[in-house]
This record gives sequence, C-alpha cells and structure tokens, in this order.
Amino acid sequence: PYHRTLEERLAAVGIPLVKVNPRQARRFAEATGKLAKTDRVDALMLARYGALLDPVARPVRTDLQNRLAELVAARRSLMRD
Repeated sequence: PYHRTLEERLAAVGIPLVKVNPRQARRFAEATGKLAKTDRVDALMLARYGALLDPVARPVRTDLQNRLAELVAARRSLMRD
C-alpha cells in the first residue's frame, strides 16, 4: 500500500511504471556479479535490468482492484490460520 500514491501520481502525468519482483532483481544482480548493497549500485542494476530485459509496463490498478486484492489476501490468510 505504500507505493500506491507514487503509482497513481506517475500514471496521472503519463509516466510508465514497471513493478519488479525483488527476488528477480536480486537474482539478476547475482548473475551479473554486482551484489554491493548501496542505493547507487541498486539503482544502476535496476536500470540495467530494465534496459536488458525490457519488462512490460502495466496500467495502475484502480482503488476497487486494490481493495479487492486486500480482501482476497486477508481471506487467504484466514483460511491458512
């Protein structure tokens, strides 16, 4: 939920956004041999990831879609418990 405001504002001004799975980004960094954990290195690796793998930008989910996803996640959690 912390990133939703950023997503909405970027979408409002027409800037495409790609959400990357952190595990995939980490594996990409491992594969390229760049595991230093600094903001600068992370930013460069994510830029390289985007340039080489060309991930697909998807439209921002609506408020209703976000609320439904939260309900589904809560239901799954309750069913597990």
